[in-house]
Amino acid sequence: MTGGAAAFTYLWNNAGTLTSATIANPVATPIAGVTNYTVDVTSGAGCTTQGSVTVNWETTDTDGDLTVDCLDGCPADPLKIAPGICGCGVSDVDTDGDLTADCNDGCPLDPLKIALGQCGCGVPDTDTDGDLTADCNDGCPLDPLKIAAGVCGCGVADTDTDGDLTADCIDGCPLDPLKIAAGICGCGVADTDTDGDLTADCLDGCPLDPNKIAAGICGCGVADTDTDGDLTADCIDGCPADPLKIAVGQCGCGVADTDTDGDLTADCNDGCPADPLKIAAGLCGCGVPEGTCQDCLGVPSGPAQPGTGCDDNDVCTINDLWSPLCVCTGTFQDTDGDLTCDANDGCPLDPLKIAAGICGCGVSDVDTDGDLTVDCLDGCPLDPLKIAAGICGCGVSDVDTDGDLTADCLDGCPLDPLKIAAGICGCGVADTDTDGDLTADCLDGCPLDPNKIAAGQCGCGVPDTDTDGDLTADCIDGCPLDPLKIAAGICGCGVADTDTDGDLTADCLDGCPLDPNKIAAGVCGCGTPDTDTDGDGLANCIDNCPLVTGVQGSSCTDGNPCTINDVLDALCVCVGTPDPVTAGVTASSPVYCTPGAGVTLTATGGVTYSWLPAAGLSAVTGSPVTATPASATTYTVTASNAVGCTGTATVTVTTGTTPATPVMSATPNGFCPGGNSQLGAQIGGAAPSYCAATHSTGCVSVTSSSRT
Repeated sequence: MTGGAAAFTYLWNNAGTLTSATIANPVATPIAGVTNYTVDVTSGAGCTTQGSVTVNWETTDTDGDLTVDCLDGCPADPLKIAPGICGCGVSDVDTDGDLTADCNDGCPLDPLKIALGQCGCGVPDTDTDGDLTADCNDGCPLDPLKIAAGVCGCGVADTDTDGDLTADCIDGCPLDPLKIAAGICGCGVADTDTDGDLTADCLDGCPLDPNKIAAGICGCGVADTDTDGDLTADCIDGCPADPLKIAVGQCGCGVADTDTDGDLTADCNDGCPADPLKIAAGLCGCGVPEGTCQDCLGVPSGPAQPGTGCDDNDVCTINDLWSPLCVCTGTFQDTDGDLTCDANDGCPLDPLKIAAGICGCGVSDVDTDGDLTVDCLDGCPLDPLKIAAGICGCGVSDVDTDGDLTADCLDGCPLDPLKIAAGICGCGVADTDTDGDLTADCLDGCPLDPNKIAAGQCGCGVPDTDTDGDLTADCIDGCPLDPLKIAAGICGCGVADTDTDGDLTADCLDGCPLDPNKIAAGVCGCGTPDTDTDGDGLANCIDNCPLVTGVQGSSCTDGNPCTINDVLDALCVCVGTPDPVTAGVTASSPVYCTPGAGVTLTATGGVTYSWLPAAGLSAVTGSPVTATPASATTYTVTASNAVGCTGTATVTVTTGTTPATPVMSATPNGFCPGGNSQLGAQIGGAAPSYCAATHSTGCVSVTSSSRT
């Protein structure tokens, strides 16, 4: 710094290190807690004035961790002096030893995980089948094509060949899109019931007749009604209103074919119903044989004599002859002996029937179960409620409780009109597949998402894409393109959070990645601690006297009054040069400047001192003395030691005018240990410029008017 009307010279005295002791604005590196720096400013005439400035060390230690705040990266955290991985106030502890501090570790107790992943802490995100769904969430961990058992179970595809929303594995008709069970008619054939009689057309002998499932006696469309209850349907009953006859017979319906005299002519047609030999009175009358009164034709001795042929007009007889009573009588022809002549017997060889009836000759029209359907036509002759096995078989009702055209016996859901099998969802719940993914809504965790049947990692509607193949879907992967990370962590995606030296600072942030004790090179570099054993502000690595304050060649005091120039030698021992009587003299200033109190002359090297010349001295013996010469004067001092040895020294004091007292400054003040402080001394003139030091890393010049 310069200022005023003439050039000045500067000489700084200090207890620390200066970049220069002879400039106006040296950079100071103090070595004690409080350092007082003085400067002698000498004018061109040699007159000197003095200023001083005290530089205070920064001593504030807010968190009490023995590191001052200005050096403490975490001044409010007593456990940290640098933010480290977790920042101030949060410990960089790595509980599970996985080289990721707990603050960044989503699973601080799991050494194998730093994020929940798909399975959460403590459970590995293993994907045995490689389908991008971890086993913990995979309902089929060994099936790469399924993450849920679905309809068919693990290892079996839920294929729906016929597209009927029922997987083939449970579809009884996998090639029939209209059926999932064979039902009544079998796969490929609809269980249609055209006439609504609860019997499917495939089993209904009368598919258009709602009253019949077999043609029966009367055929489809005609009821097998038995009006007179004689077990013969009206359609084949010659006397449908006569319960005693199924044919007109000799007497007609409603009249019994009674034959009182046993002559095979019913009373209704027998003129002599009590005469077994005559059916008409004839010539002789009932009870009187014909021919006894005349021939049988009323001609005495005529041709119609008993024993000759005749025609009795009875279809039931053969070999008709006139009887002794003149009755034309034939032999009654009844092959089966059922008292009905063959001519009137619909079953001439069946002694139990005179008409084929419902069952035909040779087969009884018995109705064992009393259901008005003879056994020969009754598919269930022992079941009074059925005449055909129908859908369910004899003895089991074909009832259709839910009205879905499938009998309860075949209906897996007899109370659900919309289902005949439990299907995928069970009775009462439709097997709807809203999103068309072949998984019914009741089993589909994402019923509106055709691409998913479970929410998975990303939820319905969002694919569980895993771009980097790290088993963590992109939707929750903080580093979707980095297969080694699912969170940016300390170093960001694409860079591993490796902590090679185990100091809880990742290599990407660690200035010394191989040194567990340092995260920055500091003064000594990586691998060497910045220890300052003697506390002199110099780390041991650059201090050639690490156990003694100072460095080799720096001043010291060896405690021997007979030595001078005491310095630290190569062994860091304070050693002086022997000089038992070496006089020395120093002047507080080389110039006696007025106005002023004079120049203080201080003698050294002896016990007693004497001065010459006496002019301008305050005393001629002792030390110090004050010199106020009128002009330039050289003073000689004689020093004597305790044994009388002497030595001389001289000092010249000139005269001049004392400059104004300099304005002193120190920036910053207090300064941080290990840093620098810019000193300044200004005398008059324009505004000075300052070089503001920034922790020994260089400085930036700013004008005093702009500094804050």
